[in-house]
Amino acid sequence: MAVTINDVAKKAGVSHTTVSWVIHNDPRITKKTKDKVNKAIEELNYHPNYNARSLVKGKTDAIAVVSSFFSTNFELNILRGIEDAMGQDSKGFNLNLYSSANKSNEVLNEILFGKRADAVILLCDTPSQKVINAYNKHNIPLVLVENYHDELISVKSDSISGGEAAGEYLINSGRKNIGIVVEELNGDDIPGLSQVERMIGFEKSFEKHGLTVNKDLIFEINSFRMEAGREIAQNIINNNIIIDSIFCAAGDKVALGIIDELKHNNIRVPDDISIIGFDDIDVADLVSPSLSTIRQDLHGLGSTAYDLAIKSIEKQAIDEKHIQYETFFIKRGSA
Repeated sequence: MAVTINDVAKKAGVSHTTVSWVIHNDPRITKKTKDKVNKAIEELNYHPNYNARSLVKGKTDAIAVVSSFFSTNFELNILRGIEDAMGQDSKGFNLNLYSSANKSNEVLNEILFGKRADAVILLCDTPSQKVINAYNKHNIPLVLVENYHDELISVKSDSISGGEAAGEYLINSGRKNIGIVVEELNGDDIPGLSQVERMIGFEKSFEKHGLTVNKDLIFEINSFRMEAGREIAQNIINNNIIIDSIFCAAGDKVALGIIDELKHNNIRVPDDISIIGFDDIDVADLVSPSLSTIRQDLHGLGSTAYDLAIKSIEKQAIDEKHIQYETFFIKRGSA
């Protein structure tokens, strides 16, 4: 049977109210009483029921992070930013992760109506207007990362300029048959805003030079893993597709899969096909050839999202509701 606050009170010889005050570090409690209660807590191995406490306090002391998955470097680097910001914060919030498996609206409703968090950070997804209305009605902050909605707080990268920089570099390098890899655009799944913006920027670079993107060299994927990149490379090889460069707007991990498969088929990177990724993950400069890419500050996105969530919880003034980070082209060996 679980140890209760009454068990602690009985062992310490105090009331359960006094135990509660000790747990909350109430200044009215003397050091002698605190020591006695804390000793009883330790001996009984008591852990407060935070669900019950949240009902009393009206808050959970938790921040939820929701994403379709947490398995790629993109999500992990954003989480590092969130965790580092938490480490510099003395407010004692817990971080709860929710993998939505592309059902973010359902998960967001469960968090809201189940009173599971004081704020939610949503990665790369767009909540429905009904969900947005519900969060606003209940005054629960909903912070978007790599997305935008006028009614919500958001933090994102300048993906348009990133896509434009990649296209510009490949065109100026004399490449003629330039392809792009993006999240599925024409299927049932709606692509994330960052994917759309990278495509917009890529097309802008072509328009600037009086060119148009070859629609036959747009490759769509439905995952952001290396295997998806390998499949793109296999498609190019098996169908004898004429191509001399690829901007992998779907991210560095997919780009690394493309490079790996090309190398296994004796296709030289960058001599035969140049590759540019997006993100600048940790291993981008460790592979051979090192990966040219568009750097975005994923750590900064996470850290800023956490700070905005805390300010919103505490009703602090927020100078800028929509924050956008710069992106930078990093030239390495693959292009």
